[in-house]
Amino acid sequence: MNNEGYDKVRSSRTATIEYKFTSIGKKGEIEKIIEYKEYSPDLPNIYNLGFGQLKEDGLSIDDTIRSDNGDMEKVLSTVAHTIYDFTTLYSDRIVYLRGSCPVRTRIYQIAINKHYDEIIKDYDVHGHIYIPKSENSELVSYNELFQKNKNYYGFLLVRR
Repeated sequence: MNNEGYDKVRSSRTATIEYKFTSIGKKGEIEKIIEYKEYSPDLPNIYNLGFGQLKEDGLSIDDTIRSDNGDMEKVLSTVAHTIYDFTTLYSDRIVYLRGSCPVRTRIYQIAINKHYDEIIKDYDVHGHIYIPKSENSELVSYNELFQKNKNYYGFLLVRR
């Protein structure tokens, strides 16, 4: 993604890969954090991208706060740059991306749609379909190649 992002991104290389940066906008400076954690021991190469505001403890993420700082494009661009960095360092790892709520997942989908032609130069993008089990049906969960204008539960980015 060639959009301008924040350039003062700090990262750590521990079991959980973290990136921190400061959103600067109409509500002032807000600390943000992006974490890449192994999704499940059963799926060792899939890493969940967690993103949100740094809590007061300075250690954990609150992914439910809407900061509304007026810099969403810049923040999303910064997240995209960290995905590129993460998959450059760990090319065998797949990034799983899903919002903390359907609205946030939709924001990610809009960003993927908007920058799709650029994204697919470096990634295979898959949409995650998830239909919870109900009284009359079994759980349905699968991935397919991303299709524009189709809603997904989450997304997988596989570095080419």
